[in-house]
Amino acid sequence: MKEMQDAVADYLHFLRVERQLSENTLTSYERDLKSYIKDIAKVQQLSSLNKVERIHILSHLQSLKTAGKSSRTLARHISSIRSFHQFL
Repeated sequence: MKEMQDAVADYLHFLRVERQLSENTLTSYERDLKSYIKDIAKVQQLSSLNKVERIHILSHLQSLKTAGKSSRTLARHISSIRSFHQFL
């Protein structure tokens, strides 16, 4: 899980320095990605981001939907996860 957390930290640093995103945006991305990493590491029991497949991402999004998250929140999570994996 440390590897995954380090990847998120690297990505957030990239967003802060290279893309110069606002603190509010960075906070939202960080919250989204921490939730995502926690889910794929603990619930889906993946040990590496290299093992993530589409089904894992869909499962994470479904759990958010089941928890009652709004469609706007789900869209932000999708954007966060997509751009994170593109960065990787």
